[in-house]
Amino acid sequence: MGTATEKHSNDGSDPHRGHVKTQAYFLGATTSLDTMPHALGVVSNMNDYAKLSEHFGQEFSLAESTKTALKMTQDERFCRQVGYKPDLMVRQLEELFTKHQVPIGLMNKLFGLQDFDVLEFIIDDSNSMQCSYGTCDPVSQQFNTRWTEAKARLKELLEFVAYVPFQRIQVSFLDRPTELIWTRNDREPNLFLTDAIAEIDAFFAVGPTNTPPLWEHLHDTLIAGHKEKVACFFLTDGLPNALDLAHHETFQALLRRPNPAANPVTFLSCTNDIAHRDWMKDAASVVPYCTEWDDYAETKSEVACAQGHGIPYTKGFHLICELVSAMYPDDLSLMKTSIPFTKATLDTMLGIRLNEATYRYYFDEFCKAQQANCEDDNPKDKVKRSFSWEADEFLRIPLAKASKQVEKYNALLKEEATQLG
Repeated sequence: MGTATEKHSNDGSDPHRGHVKTQAYFLGATTSLDTMPHALGVVSNMNDYAKLSEHFGQEFSLAESTKTALKMTQDERFCRQVGYKPDLMVRQLEELFTKHQVPIGLMNKLFGLQDFDVLEFIIDDSNSMQCSYGTCDPVSQQFNTRWTEAKARLKELLEFVAYVPFQRIQVSFLDRPTELIWTRNDREPNLFLTDAIAEIDAFFAVGPTNTPPLWEHLHDTLIAGHKEKVACFFLTDGLPNALDLAHHETFQALLRRPNPAANPVTFLSCTNDIAHRDWMKDAASVVPYCTEWDDYAETKSEVACAQGHGIPYTKGFHLICELVSAMYPDDLSLMKTSIPFTKATLDTMLGIRLNEATYRYYFDEFCKAQQANCEDDNPKDKVKRSFSWEADEFLRIPLAKASKQVEKYNALLKEEATQLG
């Protein structure tokens, strides 16, 4: 993951030289990042990893968490729970990660889903979900609705969940009593996914109801979730026809969860109306173990604005964030915040122990982002532009929350908020 076209040591010399050429070299046709020419390269499989070390003439160590995940894919018991033998498990998982350009470091994060008793997907089926999503289906040329967006997002996520030894998956509607319940039943990932997609298509065949949203279902999940370890995913347009009181009560229910770490909540916004998702973004910014994600195009722009163009935020990176970010408040949950990742955190996410030159390239891109895409009259953006970040501390410490700079930065943001009343 070095950034020079010639072989070099970790002396930090000229980290920007030839970056794009290097990226193209070791990724080739498997994981091209043509739409992100300034991003660090993505290692999605062991072939990418071998090319990387071969090109630079030096060994790039895998992150420890990546080594752990790869050992799991060779464990007979783990693979049997997924329905594969170890050799096939590795090949199929590498194909999936390569297809979606997922950094290999996120494999360990994905496997964290096995720790939950239930993965619960709640679908908003209130009348506003019939509205246009603002995009067009490339095949039918018809406008997508928020309803079809929710169905497509659910299918994308299940493609990854299929490779996790999950206990139980539940899919239910916000307003209707019908639900889907899946267990593995000895099905390998492709067979499980085929069955699940067929059931989802039938499940969504009856469109949204012509009623306002009912909140009891979501509240019950949030409050009763402590009886089991439940990861909750709520696919919604933000319920614009709900009362502000309902939004407030949901916010309070999130705060009252007795064990947030065991009951993470993810809002998956299925709307092109920014105002309708603001309350979910607000909740995700203050509620522990709670995140909000828009579609890939919108989120990619947010990540670039917050973290800079060095982060290789691929579609696969986005899908993993949607699935597991609420479980990881110290890294994936912070993807859209204007606080730099430490080298240790970036190593873990990308799966490779970066050299110092490569980390400094990311850090420089982060600092550039703080100077761009900012509104002149926004007090928070003024803090972003004026704050001076130094990389040395982030090369040493394990997590950004331990940084003195982050402490000072957050204090300045709080001071600005206080002055605004």
